[in-house]
Amino acid sequence: MQIIDTHNLTSSTIKASYWKLISVIALASSNLLTLAILSRLLLPNQFGLVAAAQIITGFIAMFSDVGVSSAIVQKRDLSTNHISVGFTTSICLGLAVGATIWFGAPLFSQVLNIDISTGLIRCLSLAFPISSISSVAEALLIRKLDFKKLFFADLFSRIFAYTIVSIFLAIKGFGEWSLVGGTIISTFIRSIYLLYSAKTRLKFIIRKREFLELFSFGGMYSLLRVINYFAQKADNFVVGRYLGVDTLGLYDRAFQIMSYPGMLIGNVLDGTMFPSMSIVQNQPERLKNAYYRSLSLVNIILMPLSIFLVLNAPEIIKILLGKPWMGLVNPLQVLFLVIPLRSSSRMCDSLARAKGALSQNALQKLIYLFVITLGSFFGKRYGLVGVAWGVNFAVIVHFLLMSYLGETLIGGKAIKILVTFKEGLHYSLIVFVVCGFSLLMLRMFIEYAIITLIIEMIVLMVVFWVICQVFPRFFGDDLRWFIRNLIFAVPNTKVRLRLMNFSRMEIE
Repeated sequence: MQIIDTHNLTSSTIKASYWKLISVIALASSNLLTLAILSRLLLPNQFGLVAAAQIITGFIAMFSDVGVSSAIVQKRDLSTNHISVGFTTSICLGLAVGATIWFGAPLFSQVLNIDISTGLIRCLSLAFPISSISSVAEALLIRKLDFKKLFFADLFSRIFAYTIVSIFLAIKGFGEWSLVGGTIISTFIRSIYLLYSAKTRLKFIIRKREFLELFSFGGMYSLLRVINYFAQKADNFVVGRYLGVDTLGLYDRAFQIMSYPGMLIGNVLDGTMFPSMSIVQNQPERLKNAYYRSLSLVNIILMPLSIFLVLNAPEIIKILLGKPWMGLVNPLQVLFLVIPLRSSSRMCDSLARAKGALSQNALQKLIYLFVITLGSFFGKRYGLVGVAWGVNFAVIVHFLLMSYLGETLIGGKAIKILVTFKEGLHYSLIVFVVCGFSLLMLRMFIEYAIITLIIEMIVLMVVFWVICQVFPRFFGDDLRWFIRNLIFAVPNTKVRLRLMNFSRMEIE
């Protein structure tokens, strides 16, 4: 089942990136709004309880489809039997995972040394059988690069359902249960919409040959997910066990804020580049070009954004969480520093998955898990700032390991990786100078954080617009290529022409 014509792959990928970008922006905006409201309705302890429960449920969820969904995206020759076997496997494992969490709930609080309600964990377990019915449908949409339908799935579920339900329940005094209720309702709505949108007949079939073919990729991918999950949650485990649930609630909020920029750009590129690179996995030059271009775009956007966020961390905390959370400023600034490296590692991860190099990838993740656990453990004596520095050290090590793996897979040279940082460094220096000077002035005369941030963003946009008008070639080829093609993906012709004229990008 060949879904995308490889000759039109660039056009399909750009259109997918367009919808993925819209989806991620909408999700990030909704999540930030929800976070800002819930942070004023719930206590850090209540956030910490749900974060602690999700450490356990998230780990067991790694086995919810043994990588079947990713195997369906990656497999070159996909038959209807593969799809049906994948659907059957996902349903069975979703039920098994839900049952495991339900009956094992009384033991989990003892593992974390935190008093968590058994009912809270059991309620979260319902999300897994619900989501399992649509995992294959979602994989088929990703394989087709049909991110427009995925956007509407996120729109109806996360933006409307989760935001409205969780805020309503929090106002009514349900505490941590408001977060759980929003999660269950949004999961249900998303699954129903994905099943309807995929428009594929899914049947219950058990066939040994198709299962083994999917499991040959999916099984190793599940192992990779387990290792990666431990690596992502190791710092949370250390903070929760040794610094307490209240501190975990604070750290979880800081980490969530830090993750939004990476989600905004990293999810767009990772979500579209994995299926695209899977399609051209046997075309070395096209694969190499796609890999380096994705790395360059990540750093072009996230390096200057990282500098902006570090400088404006106090304003961000005041706006999103309020003054009682100002103790998060320093750890948040530390976490912001390595956002580009986190997303660059994700591009390397996409390449490894597309090439099927899962065992090599798993080894890098094991080393990352070891380093982040040690970094968090030794950093805890200095509080959240120490944990954040320990995490940053692990992120740097992980980036170096993944970069080496990426170069090995495509036969590239290490110097090429350094080149992908060059353009982003130029823009970062501009942001540092403009924002640093602006903040010195604005903080002396303006008290309100939101006004300071808005004025600073306007000044920064004006500076870059002037540079674009005076020196159109100042911006590099990769950024120009991405903006030009993203504009071409806009459906409305008049809007597309206006954007082209405004950006001063020549139509080729």
